[in-house]
Amino acid sequence: MDPLERFAELAGQRFAAPEMAAEAATRTLKQVLGLTAALVVRPSDAALLVTAASVPSGWGLVAGHAWPRDEGPSLDGQRLLVCADVRQQWPLGARPWVAAFGARAVLGVSLGSAAGAPLGMLIGFDARSRPFEPRAVAVAQALAALLGLHLERLELLRRHAALEQSLAEQRAANERLERMSQTKSDFVSTVSHEFRTPLTTILGNSEMIQDDGVTIEEVREFAVEINKAGQRLKGMIEDMLDLDRMEAGMLNLRRERLDLNALVGEVVAQIRPIASRHAFRLQLDDAMPPLLADRDKLVQVVTNLVSNAIKYSPDGGEIRVVTAREARHARVSVIDQGMGIPPDALDRVFERFTRVETGQTRSIQGTGLGLPIVRQLVRLHGGRVWAASQLGRGSTFHVTLPFDDGVEAAR
Repeated sequence: MDPLERFAELAGQRFAAPEMAAEAATRTLKQVLGLTAALVVRPSDAALLVTAASVPSGWGLVAGHAWPRDEGPSLDGQRLLVCADVRQQWPLGARPWVAAFGARAVLGVSLGSAAGAPLGMLIGFDARSRPFEPRAVAVAQALAALLGLHLERLELLRRHAALEQSLAEQRAANERLERMSQTKSDFVSTVSHEFRTPLTTILGNSEMIQDDGVTIEEVREFAVEINKAGQRLKGMIEDMLDLDRMEAGMLNLRRERLDLNALVGEVVAQIRPIASRHAFRLQLDDAMPPLLADRDKLVQVVTNLVSNAIKYSPDGGEIRVVTAREARHARVSVIDQGMGIPPDALDRVFERFTRVETGQTRSIQGTGLGLPIVRQLVRLHGGRVWAASQLGRGSTFHVTLPFDDGVEAAR
């Protein structure tokens, strides 16, 4: 092939890596000039690294071969290296990188530099002594310049990709900081609002007890209110601490085989007396096998979901709790007829301190920790939780929990 055609073909290629461009250049130099071997040497840390080699197997040179800087070809300031016969022109001891194999004639051309650093050298070898005519030198120089352009282009692409990655990481970090800032604001807002109510109750009733005219019966009543407020305050603090432990991976499950239907029934039976405005309906799958799970944590999951359904359907209505055996897991669904959740908030309700603010929800008490706790507990069990909703028509919260291997095998 004519050198110009070969160069045009090489120039039109878009190499994905420097090694690919170097390999194509060595093949081209070897073929166009009829050389015995060709290679590309590039600087790497304290060594000179062969990044591509088209040489006879007996020479022992392969891509990845490295020379110490003082034993390899000089890349700094040496634009051209021409030698018709190394045995006559060079003392071999001064060229250990040539003495290591049977080369006689050597033609090396610098690949240029980028940002002040040498890119490397394209080197051709011949096993016989031969002078390199100006045309051969010009071919090698043109090929080296072309390879240098490819290497510069790839380096620019690498830097651009690294910059894009850095910018993406910076954007992600900024988003995390914004979320952390928002979480902090939500935390301060929630704590100041939710903690103030029980504290006001505690302080107010404790002041009333100090009144000289208060009766024993009134003291008992005030004490009951103080205890209720204290229990509520304690519960909110425990929720925050539990969520921190779960997110830090410090909460261990105590798994046991349990009856999911019985657990759901017990939770609803405990909640029913304090939710007189709601009608509860259980739809429990009789074919549900035992689950291997932490009983206390699953009670907390179902309790939080049912309590959430009660809280966000303040006008009453039916609350359905459904269990179903599916292929690889058990499903629990809690369905209410409450105010519903906007579509853009369905995922956010599982984030800590998140509350969907509407005219209807402003009067509803809560720290916004119940659903995040549900998500963390379900994840610890290897399950999944999600919500579906229609504004004004209610919400459905689904939890799936995997069966253990024995249940799957039985199926």
